[in-house]
Amino acid sequence: TFIDSDDSMEPELIETLYLAQKKSGANLVSCRWRNVYEDGRIERSSGQTNGSVTVGKEEALRRMLYQIDTDVCVWAKLYQRDLFKSLRFEEGKIYEDFAIMFPILEQTKKVTLGYDGYCYLQRSAGTMRQSFHRKKMALIDYAEVMYRHISTVYPKLAEAAAYRAVRADFNIYLQIPRTAEYKEERKRVENCIKKYRKTVLRDQYAGFGTKAPLLCTWISFGLVYRLKDMKKLGKRQGQI
Repeated sequence: TFIDSDDSMEPELIETLYLAQKKSGANLVSCRWRNVYEDGRIERSSGQTNGSVTVGKEEALRRMLYQIDTDVCVWAKLYQRDLFKSLRFEEGKIYEDFAIMFPILEQTKKVTLGYDGYCYLQRSAGTMRQSFHRKKMALIDYAEVMYRHISTVYPKLAEAAAYRAVRADFNIYLQIPRTAEYKEERKRVENCIKKYRKTVLRDQYAGFGTKAPLLCTWISFGLVYRLKDMKKLGKRQGQI
């Protein structure tokens, strides 16, 4: 398992996940998490349901792509050691979780989702909240690789892969300053969003918060920046 140095977990969480793994025989057990803010606020992350469920590999991939009860973060999970036998994190990169979680899931036969107990600290200085720098374009690279692979190997998950890719694209796009210095980066992300736009707009599982900015891009990408202050951009409304 992994835990970020500034996060925390309930004292019994590892035991709970271990017992769940022994009961289900799953290769991976993932738990839900709570967002903990520096001002003391605590809230459950959106996209999470109640109870626990054990699913097969493709359903686990689908849920990760739609961010239902799990996401691409490596923390809040208990793994069988063999899942990392041939996998390693890329050195010197950020968003490395995004790159490794899908190959991990592809090695599984069963995944158990559920349980509570991980506390994710939302730091103002964290990677997701830092000012834009070009290293962050790694997420765009990872999203493109993920989409090509998933849509080829698991064609039934192509819509879900497009949804997750466009979510990653918006994440970066809204961080890029609207200056001439970053014109090339903005144009690249805009082209990626255009590539997935029709697919995601047709997707019944994509939430309005994702479809709204996509519709704005038909008029002008400048309109998307007006949505930047939305508290939750594109989280699904709990569809399974």
